[in-house]
Amino acid sequence: MELVDSGVTFHVTLHERFFPSYKGGDFGKVKTGNQVLRKIIGIGDITLITNTRCKLVLKNVRHVLDMCLNIIPPGKLDDANLVDHFGGRIWKLTKESLIIARGKKEASLYFMQEKLCKGEVNVAYDNSNLDLWHKRLSHMNEKGLQILAGKGVLPNIKGKSLKPCMDYLADKQNRLAFYKNIRPTRRNHILNLVHSNVYFVIFIDDCSRKV
Repeated sequence: MELVDSGVTFHVTLHERFFPSYKGGDFGKVKTGNQVLRKIIGIGDITLITNTRCKLVLKNVRHVLDMCLNIIPPGKLDDANLVDHFGGRIWKLTKESLIIARGKKEASLYFMQEKLCKGEVNVAYDNSNLDLWHKRLSHMNEKGLQILAGKGVLPNIKGKSLKPCMDYLADKQNRLAFYKNIRPTRRNHILNLVHSNVYFVIFIDDCSRKV
C-alpha cells in the first residue's frame, strides 16, 4: 500500500527488495513528520502494477529505514506529466484519457493499492499502440481513431493500421432471435424484475417500464 502525500518531496520506501536495480550509499537525510532525521541509504527506480493494471515507474526512489509507509508525492508524478485528481474521498492518477491508478481516502490520508513489478517498461507511456487505444476507447473503429489522431488527441498513431480485434468481431456477430411463440408476461409489482444491459448500463423496471 502506497501513501499519496503532497507534503513529501520525493518517493520513499523502506523496502530494499522493491528495487530491481539499487545504488547504496550515503544520500543525505530526510526529516519525517515527527521532526526526526533519518538516513537515506540507497536510491533506485521501482515499477508498480497499479489497481487499474497499468505499470507505473517511480524514478529515484529513496530507501529510508524505519519508515512506516511507502510514500508517493504528487509533485513527482506531475514531473512525469501525470495528473492527480483529489475529491469525493477518491484520488485518481491520469495520463491524458487513461486512468493510471486509483486510491481511496482513509481518515485524512489517500492510499493506493498496488503490486510490485520487476519490469522496467511502463505501458502508460506507450502512446503509439493503435490496438491499445482501440481497447481503451471501447473498441472505437479505425476511422474514429484516425480522426482523433488528426486532431492531436492521440499521439504517434496517425497512419497506422488497426489489427483485427477478436472481442470486437465477436460482439458484432448476430444473435439468435428469441422464440416468438412464447407469450410475454409482465410483472405485477415495481422492482419484481429489472432488465439491464451492462454495455450501456441500462436498468428498466418491468412493471412501470421506468428507465
